[in-house]
Amino acid sequence: MLTRGCDARPDEAVYCERLTAAYPEAQVVDRRDIAHNRVPIEGTDQAERVAIGKRTLVLGRIAGPVSPNHDPETAAGTLCTNYHAVHPAWFCHYDCVFCYLAGSPGVSFSPTVRVFTNLQDILAAMSRTLQLAEGTVSFYVGKVQDGLQLDPIAHYSRVLVAFVEAHAGAHLVFLTKSEAVEGVIAAARPTEARGAVAVTWSLNAPEISGAYEWGAPSFGARLAAARRCAEAGLEVRLIFMPLLPVTGWQDLYAEAVREALGQVNPSRVTLGGICSYPCALSHTASLLGTGNVMTSLATHKHGRRLRFAPELRVEMYRHMVGQVRRYAPGVPVSLCLESEDVWRRAGLDPADCRCNCIAGSRDLLRGAR
Repeated sequence: MLTRGCDARPDEAVYCERLTAAYPEAQVVDRRDIAHNRVPIEGTDQAERVAIGKRTLVLGRIAGPVSPNHDPETAAGTLCTNYHAVHPAWFCHYDCVFCYLAGSPGVSFSPTVRVFTNLQDILAAMSRTLQLAEGTVSFYVGKVQDGLQLDPIAHYSRVLVAFVEAHAGAHLVFLTKSEAVEGVIAAARPTEARGAVAVTWSLNAPEISGAYEWGAPSFGARLAAARRCAEAGLEVRLIFMPLLPVTGWQDLYAEAVREALGQVNPSRVTLGGICSYPCALSHTASLLGTGNVMTSLATHKHGRRLRFAPELRVEMYRHMVGQVRRYAPGVPVSLCLESEDVWRRAGLDPADCRCNCIAGSRDLLRGAR
């Protein structure tokens, strides 16, 4: 679906042609009378609308291609780092039942997968951010999309990697569940990319991935892709999120950590849990029923989001920290979107956060180091 401004410039028109050609059997709908986020998707309920939206690729122009992180839950005590989210795409084709984006305002109205063709504007916004910054700027692709899933057709990784390699003070992280690493590997020059580009794999225990991360590559396939990046000289990171207390979770996660750290030597590991808006968990319930482990236990209100009780989160984090330190004692471990109390009860120091989204470390209680 072509939307307003997608081919306004000559380079964008060529980009649209290439993207359209990637799906030769797809119907092409011209809706250049509306913006990318106003595409109507009809269905009997939100689950059906999301399913249809995930089979709809929207080409459009994004007005705010780079946005500083201002997590709204910081007022409720959530600790989070300073980074700048980069938006070459939006949403993804995977059907993870716990997807927090499925219930976000930007997706609930128009749950389509989108590629933004105004890459020049993305690079210009990144350049302005660097000019105004003091010190390293962490750019992050993965906040509102799978960072690499669409890269085989959109090829934005080549553009973004080349940009950060050419700009001192720029650091770039891709967060993904995909195997689509060929573009990043082809674009990166190991001497420049090391320390400037990182690829993070979102992992879960294989049994949990199979049950809840519908359509996503397997645990083993993700690790194989991570190894390819490491062999090419790229920094590799891992994030286990959301940790889910299914029956036997202790053994499932212990084995997952053992297997992951036996195959990959990550520079850092991040842990996180369910941290979703009520409408996202309603979508989960519509797919799994109300008795599932997520909606039945994520009843603890934290700002506008729902989470598991702090005691359960601490128990799971402590278990995971112990497993990481057992198999990779030198690898730093941090938490995603957690309170100072939970950080400390998990045996971690929020003054030395080395989480997925940033370069270096950050004191979450005082600011950047």
